[in-house]
Parts: sequence; C-alpha cells; structure tokens
Amino acid sequence: MEWFSEFCTAVFGPPLAAIFEPYNRIMDQIPPIWWRLSAVALFVGTMIWVMCLKTEYVNVDAPSRKWYHDLRVWTVLSMFPHVCIYLYF
Repeated sequence: MEWFSEFCTAVFGPPLAAIFEPYNRIMDQIPPIWWRLSAVALFVGTMIWVMCLKTEYVNVDAPSRKWYHDLRVWTVLSMFPHVCIYLYF
C-alpha cells in the first residue's frame, strides 16, 4: 500500500498544496483551541437549526408521529459523537 500513498502524494499533492497552503498559513497563526471551538460551534449550531425545523417539513413521509421516526432526533444523535470527538481531541 505504500506505492498507493506515494502515487497519491505525487499526483494530488501539488494541486492540493496550491489550494490549501494559504489556508494553512492563516490557520497556523490561530491557537488550536479556536479551531476546536469553531468546529464544535458549527456542529451545535447545525443541531439547533435542525431541531428548529418544522416537524411537518422534516417528517413528510414518516410512518408515524413517534419520536424515533423523527429525523431531527437522529440527526442530532448522529452529530453528537462528532462534538465529543472535537471536544476531546
């Protein structure tokens, strides 16, 4: 698998470096805690936005009105581990 890694670095490395190098220089000046808090804020803000959507809009074809058929709940539950990972690491 080392050949695959070398191939990807040779083929995709230069164009990706050209795109992300300016971004990396900017991000290197910001303390890592702010990266982490920004990512968590993005996830939490999305969870709040999803929960604010109307039930009728989100669950148009839901088989019933029970809580476990509400897609908003599952969206929040699926995003919660990401928040924990960003807070921990």
